[in-house]
Amino acid sequence: MRNPTPLPEPLRRGPVTQQMLTDAGLPRSRMRRRDMVRLHRGKYAHQDTFSGPGPEQNLRWAVLLARSIPDCWISHTTAAKVHGLSLPTRLDAETTVHLSQPLGTARRIRRHGVRAHRMKLDPADLVTKYAASIASPARTLLDLASQASVDELIIVGDQLVRTPYAAYEPRVGALATLGDLQAVTAKYIGTAGRPRLTEAVNLIRIGSDSAAETLLRLALVRAGLPEPQLQVPAEASDPRAPCADMGYPQAGIVIQYDGATHADTGQYRRDALRDNTFTALGWIVLRFTVDDYRNGFRRATAQVRRILAEHSG
Repeated sequence: MRNPTPLPEPLRRGPVTQQMLTDAGLPRSRMRRRDMVRLHRGKYAHQDTFSGPGPEQNLRWAVLLARSIPDCWISHTTAAKVHGLSLPTRLDAETTVHLSQPLGTARRIRRHGVRAHRMKLDPADLVTKYAASIASPARTLLDLASQASVDELIIVGDQLVRTPYAAYEPRVGALATLGDLQAVTAKYIGTAGRPRLTEAVNLIRIGSDSAAETLLRLALVRAGLPEPQLQVPAEASDPRAPCADMGYPQAGIVIQYDGATHADTGQYRRDALRDNTFTALGWIVLRFTVDDYRNGFRRATAQVRRILAEHSG
């Protein structure tokens, strides 16, 4: 079989219509060749669109569909992945593409591997990425509330409001503020999962840098201990002083959660330098690991309780 006529480069990176083919001097039949993928009525994409730099193939498919279907936006776990959020394993494993349309839309999206939603939406809660409409980070958390537990929502919410580290992350500023999350929760009364999100928003905090840190904080609070302060500096007056994940400054106690990345030689040295700084200044340093995580932080909370009782003044 003769190879298809190559498409001009601009047509290899997005939705293609028959008019675009005509304008490029190509026959309408070019749309039916084996290297073209149907997106929506009269809109196709070249197979090259699904490879190369950018989001993974499944997310490229979502982006192309959202760009091709009128009044459509990316939502739920698909939006979370496009925003670069790290989802709990159960949600991250989902391969379904979630697309949403406004309530009252006459024609529902029907595509294999796509779950279509019809939802109330304030246009202010949409953002544009890769030339497609996507639920804003705050609105995405509301969408996830129909699928996620309270703790899963808190984990994702902590990610949204955290301040990124300029040395390690390209983005500047939080993806959402606590005010954004509160506003979205108040706006969409009657939305599935809203009661869970209301509970979660009250427990989301700025300063948690991983899911394990979030769960450790929640374990301490649910064990009846005071809520720890997050990102505790060794010296409050020194802006360059190292910070601990959390702690109780009045009691002189700081807590670190050391995940898998802390086994790296360079990170190990930085951790030792940080901990020695705290110890030299008279702090008690507690370090917890994946073993404590697997234990549900029960040992950790018992140890923190005992040390707090001994050193609280």
